[in-house]
Amino acid sequence: MSHIIKREAHGARHHPILSGPYLRTDIHCCQSSSSLTRNYGEDTGSRTTEATPYLVFRNEVMTSAPIPEDIQKFLEAYIPSVEQLEVLLLLHENPAQEWRANDVSRALYRQPESAAKRLDALVRHGLVIKTDGSERRYRYHPATSMLDRTVRQLAKFYNKRRVTIITLIYSKPLQNN
Repeated sequence: MSHIIKREAHGARHHPILSGPYLRTDIHCCQSSSSLTRNYGEDTGSRTTEATPYLVFRNEVMTSAPIPEDIQKFLEAYIPSVEQLEVLLLLHENPAQEWRANDVSRALYRQPESAAKRLDALVRHGLVIKTDGSERRYRYHPATSMLDRTVRQLAKFYNKRRVTIITLIYSKPLQNN
């Protein structure tokens, strides 16, 4: 018998891949203590002595409708990695909040140096501003309304078609950002 368990249970909230604001509603940690369904949902009839976690993504709407071209161009120009996208969407989700690199690293379970590098790249691209003060703080504030509209649209697509967006990011040539 297979049980679906919200990923916050069983320590999954501390796992960097199973955490983050954009994975929270889409991934569940599943465990089974008997008749483990390891073969993609088939009941093998075998018993296991330990529960084996595995990931289940909610059904992504598999449509033939492509991602809009402006989002594809935006990803190509500004988003070299899923980590960069997650940093951008975190700040986008909380536009009034000022974030330090350490705050972002804790929220997304990343290294502070990596978060700082991603934040600085977003500043260079005109998506985030660096606020004045003794500590470097960052806030979502796109340079143009078109950038803001594209990020809002991207956030919606990422929530609905995460695998497609991630595939687009990883299918382009690597950059040093």
